Parts: sequence; C-alpha cells; structure tokens
Amino acid sequence: MMPFFKTLLLIALAPAAGMLFSCSPDQQMDADKLERQLLIVWIATETDDPTVARAATAAALRNWNELRTAYLRVSPTAQERDVLRRIDLWMVGLRNAVDNAPAHRIISHLNQLHNNLGELRPQYGMDHPLDLLYAFSRQWDWVSEISQDQMMCLLEWGEYAVAYQQARNHWDRFQAIPPVYAAGTLPGRLSRSTTTEHAALRLTNALADFERQLAEANHGPMATSAAHVRTEFFHFLAAAVMYPAEVAAR
Repeated sequence: MMPFFKTLLLIALAPAAGMLFSCSPDQQMDADKLERQLLIVWIATETDDPTVARAATAAALRNWNELRTAYLRVSPTAQERDVLRRIDLWMVGLRNAVDNAPAHRIISHLNQLHNNLGELRPQYGMDHPLDLLYAFSRQWDWVSEISQDQMMCLLEWGEYAVAYQQARNHWDRFQAIPPVYAAGTLPGRLSRSTTTEHAALRLTNALADFERQLAEANHGPMATSAAHVRTEFFHFLAAAVMYPAEVAAR
C-alpha cells in the first residue's frame, strides 16, 4: 500500500519532496461511494439487470471524477499519478463494456478496477472486507468449475475439498470483521442489519450443505449445490450494498 493513501491524518510522501499529505475523510467517503457503485454494477451484470448496471456505472464515473480531482489537488507522486491514469482507463473501459460488451468483459474491467482501487483505499490494519468478498468469489468460481467436471479430470477429491475450504475461509474471515468497517460501501450491514444477517446466514447454510455433500464424496449434485452457493452470495451482496432492485429484498 502506497503511503499516500493510508489512513493517517498526515502522511509522509517521497523523502526527497519533504512534503506532508492529509488524506481527508471526504476522500475516503467518496472512495466508499465509488466502490459501492462498482459492486452494484457487478451484481447487475451477474443478474442481467442492464438498466441498473448503466445507472450505477454513470454514478461511479461521477464519483471517480470527483475523487480524482480531490487527489490531484495534493500533488501526488509520479507513481500515484500512474495509478490514477490506470483507473481512468479502466473506468472508460467499464462504461464502454456496460454499453456494448458481454458480461465476462464487464467483470474483467471490474476486477481491474478493484485491484487498482485497492492502492487508493484506506487500510484498517486487517483484511479489507471487499478484498475478502472478491477473494471468495474468485475461489468459488474455481470450486464451481471443479463441480461441473463430472469425470474429476481437473484434480483429486482431496484437492477439491481444499479448494472449498479456501473459499470458506475467505467467507469466515469476512464474517469476523465488524460491520462498521467499509460501512460506506456495504451500508446494509448496519442500516438493514436484520435483512443482511439473514442473507449471510443463508449463504453460510448453503456452504454447510455443500460441505456435507463434499464429505459424502458424491459428485452428482455438486454442480447444483455450487450454483446455489453463488446465488446466495449475490443475494447477500445485494443486501449488503442495498442494491436498488428486487434481488435485495427476497
């Protein structure tokens, strides 16, 4: 993590510059809003909701333009400017992808934005909640791919169990982080705590069901169970970000 963006009132920049930079709460709040809009684009893409995807992308672009202007006012280093330029490119790419590209292209742009925004995001001295959610999703994609491999050509059953456990660990670590962290990005964890907690419990139960089937070593139903976990993950994510559609209110 570059010092420019750590959660300190005053942060030392490059030694040669001898300057101090204040990372203001307003900038952090705006970054939360931006990441929330990108999560909404992700959910809308996964649930085939193009109207919401376009609206959230437009909001994300506005958030980013405001945030970039605020960052540029404090004379970022060349390395930091490079991060800003990369985000500029991926934001434009996201807008074009949402308008014209298939879902996997949109997801690719969102992944790149998440990785680059991680260099701007204030840190808590622990795993960031969003990093764990993205890590869970990536790992579950792998579990789902294995689950669809009826001949188990990709790896051994024990390795399959390890792949599941890695995904489960990401989810458990996320659950252990108090809702106050990343509250601007996942506001439903505080303001709609009952709905979000119920959605989290459904996902946890779906994972437990998958684990029981895994222990039985019966590959037949695993693809269906893996798909159910993924569905519950996006229901949880929708509740956590207070997604503006019916998927968040089931």
